[in-house]
Amino acid sequence: MAYSYDSTEGLNFSYYYYITHNITWNRMNVAAAAVTSSLAIIGIVGNALVVYIVFKYRDMHTVTNMYIMNLAKTDICFLVVCALPTASQLVNGGVWNFGEFMCRFTAYIQSVTVQATCATLTMMALDRYFVIYNPLKARARRTKKAALTIIAIIWLASFLMHIPMAVYTEVMIDPYFLTPACVPTMAMHVPIFAKCYDVYAVLVMYAIPLYVITICTTCIINKICNAKLPAKLQKSRNVRQRVESDASGEYSTRRVVTVKTEDSIEQKWRITLMVLIVVIFFVVCWGPVHAVTLYYTFVSPELYDMQTMMPLSAVALCLSYLNSCVNPFVYAFVGNNYRRHLAEIVRCAACKKRHARKNQRSAFVLTSRSLTKTILI
Repeated sequence: MAYSYDSTEGLNFSYYYYITHNITWNRMNVAAAAVTSSLAIIGIVGNALVVYIVFKYRDMHTVTNMYIMNLAKTDICFLVVCALPTASQLVNGGVWNFGEFMCRFTAYIQSVTVQATCATLTMMALDRYFVIYNPLKARARRTKKAALTIIAIIWLASFLMHIPMAVYTEVMIDPYFLTPACVPTMAMHVPIFAKCYDVYAVLVMYAIPLYVITICTTCIINKICNAKLPAKLQKSRNVRQRVESDASGEYSTRRVVTVKTEDSIEQKWRITLMVLIVVIFFVVCWGPVHAVTLYYTFVSPELYDMQTMMPLSAVALCLSYLNSCVNPFVYAFVGNNYRRHLAEIVRCAACKKRHARKNQRSAFVLTSRSLTKTILI
């Protein structure tokens, strides 16, 4: 059911209302819709491949990959439920055609998935800190069961923390264009609570996780740098191999153990680097969104500089969807195992395609021969 409103006083409008109801920005709407839908398709396919690889291959069943698979799931959910309806809304000039339930559901799931992403990234940073600083305890306590339990708690907490978004988002009739629009209405019903919730959302979905991640990352980098960089370790390993190549069998055995330890340190560095890159992309892509939210929260509607904020809001919107699209490329670029399994999937698909073509040719030849025999008879 859609409700009408007579004034904009008290409404904390989001980007969608302003940018889609201004005829001057129709071209920007179409461009933003094209970018959003493209990012959504690429992100859904890429993250689906990540989930498939982690689920199918047994060597990918690690604690870190459990968190990465959860990130991929949150990205898929975010893109399917939020990005695609938003692209449709932008193309239709801001008209919401998906009904009251989808209006509330989309706003709610957007907050839930972003919260789950933040919490998962925070746990990944804490997990890397635990591995680097307490490797012996980490080996005993870091289990897939514990990781899955933490992921379940993350989702439960995310659903509970953002119930107000489901309650205070409604379909309302735009008084100027007489069309339905999906808008947050918390500021209409409880103005003081609306500002508090906006600040709370920025804190729990950005500031606090960023603070924890920054501390963990700083400690990890400091620890790794003090323990010598992996490149130096690699160089040291090569020197030992040359020196001990002419030594006795005892030294050769010791050399193998040393190489294994160094490879383990390099692997820790590579995984930590991957987590760090994912976190950096999240900070860069979601920072503008939260900045725009705070602007609309604390600046009076009469003082809105829409000539500046509308294009900035469009960029912020696209960046938020870009974050969900780029993560699979980070995994493939940094993670050797992801690249290897992705190459296997591509090779298998190519082999199946060639096999199907070969079967079609064989079937065609057999059919031609049978027709020839029939004609001769």
